[in-house]
Amino acid sequence: MEFDVECSKCFKWLYIPTEERYEKIREHLLECPLYCEDAREWRPSISCNDIPDITRKEKKYGHLISLVFLSLIQDGNEL
Repeated sequence: MEFDVECSKCFKWLYIPTEERYEKIREHLLECPLYCEDAREWRPSISCNDIPDITRKEKKYGHLISLVFLSLIQDGNEL
């Protein structure tokens, strides 16, 4: 299974190497958004200038996090 999170700055999807790391990011995403530079923990030279790990068109399955989606839910909007 693969785990992906969207950068809150450039909106590119980043692969997350482990389910444990993914869950840690997911749990704190609203108060601590993820940026490409945060992925330097497992990818030392990554930045928002790099090409995305995966595009929106390519992404069909897996665990996805979208800050917009989470914000809508937090604000009480129905989807």
